[in-house]
Amino acid sequence: MNAIRRSIAAAALGLAAAVVAGADGRELRAIDLDGDEETIPLHPEHGALLIVGFSRESSSQTMAWGQRIAEHRREQAEAGTEDADPVPVVNVLVFGDISRMMRGFLRRMMKGAIPKEAEDSFYLVYKGAEAWRDLAAVEDEDAAYVLRLDAGGNVCARHVGPVADRSLAVLLGDSCGAQSAPAT
Repeated sequence: MNAIRRSIAAAALGLAAAVVAGADGRELRAIDLDGDEETIPLHPEHGALLIVGFSRESSSQTMAWGQRIAEHRREQAEAGTEDADPVPVVNVLVFGDISRMMRGFLRRMMKGAIPKEAEDSFYLVYKGAEAWRDLAAVEDEDAAYVLRLDAGGNVCARHVGPVADRSLAVLLGDSCGAQSAPAT
């Protein structure tokens, strides 16, 4: 149920992404809503699902992805087919370099808008935005980037743009497998 609430909160704000240690050993770091810099560990079996937004314009797509994931998990719960240990969804908005005053303002604004039980899934990126762009292979900053990572931090499925149910099935699948398998 908490996973559903986190997904709903992501949808409500249109924010998303995550922090991981990549297979090449680089760590991607972000600021949590308490203002602490963190490296978010991957689930030891499932990795993580990242919904990444790089611009204000991407928020409608990231919001729709959050809503669709929450809806999918509700449907599974109603049908009694929900995963007891689902792929975690961690949300980050990549701002890039902005002033210290704006950082505090944005962090406090988000903290006030996000339900307390969902705060641990939201992160902000001010430094190292280029590493995030590399991870997502960004071509259009106005699109949502939804990445499925395996437990080793490798991107094994990727979708760029609006919600697509075919991609959702791949992104939330049980296992990433040994090879990278683009969702779209």
